Amino acid sequence: MEHTERFSSTQRPRRGTPPTAPATALAVTLWYLGTQSAQRDIAGRFDISQGHLSVIVKDVVDFVCGLSQTVNRWPTEPQMNDVKE
Repeated sequence: MEHTERFSSTQRPRRGTPPTAPATALAVTLWYLGTQSAQRDIAGRFDISQGHLSVIVKDVVDFVCGLSQTVNRWPTEPQMNDVKE
């Protein structure tokens, strides 16, 4: 994630949402997905705006979903049979 344009910690900000440190983006997203806290409360905890939080969460989830073809593997038929047994 560190090497993407959106989550670069070394890239200079352009117009719009500035790059977010990968660790911060991941922490914000995990906090959002793992709690029932309101976005406003999470944004306050991480000292970012609620709008920025929404963008970060969307971008991280999109990034993770983009990895799904290389990271997530369905078990093979023999593996499923082993699990059944």
